[in-house]
Amino acid sequence: MRYRENLMKAATHHVTPLWVYLAVFGGLCLLTLATVGQSLVLGALQPAPDPWGDGGGHSFLTNLSIALALAIATVKAGLVALFFMHLLHGERFNLAALLGSLFFVVIFFGLTLIDPLTRGQFNPEEAHPLAPQMNRIGARFQHPASEDPAEPEPAATELPPETAPVL
Repeated sequence: MRYRENLMKAATHHVTPLWVYLAVFGGLCLLTLATVGQSLVLGALQPAPDPWGDGGGHSFLTNLSIALALAIATVKAGLVALFFMHLLHGERFNLAALLGSLFFVVIFFGLTLIDPLTRGQFNPEEAHPLAPQMNRIGARFQHPASEDPAEPEPAATELPPETAPVL
């Protein structure tokens, strides 16, 4: 009798009506239009980008645009996962596996994003920065114990004039 009960339980599953799929599809289309719209509106309000990078950093509107786009994308991904991947009415283990995976993704991204906060700290034993700050053009860090910090070392790609190939 137990086999028959398990078979009947397995045979009965939730059937989602077609109108739900169409409503979710319509919602996804509206959210896509919202993403494009916020990009166009906030993009038009932002100042022109500095081609040389001297202005530095992102403006508030750039950060707001990125945050809004990510929030809309998260809602869209949730709709797809819940309805089209059948996580809403499916087995709870699948939903738990998805949420566990997302939890670890957040942890790994969080650890990566914490790394810049430790830049420029000093090692007390050796009295030099643990991770030296670099400027935008990638200048190399010189240890404080170097003999002449005013004279930079030649770049590795430059050859002395006597060994340069003649073209």
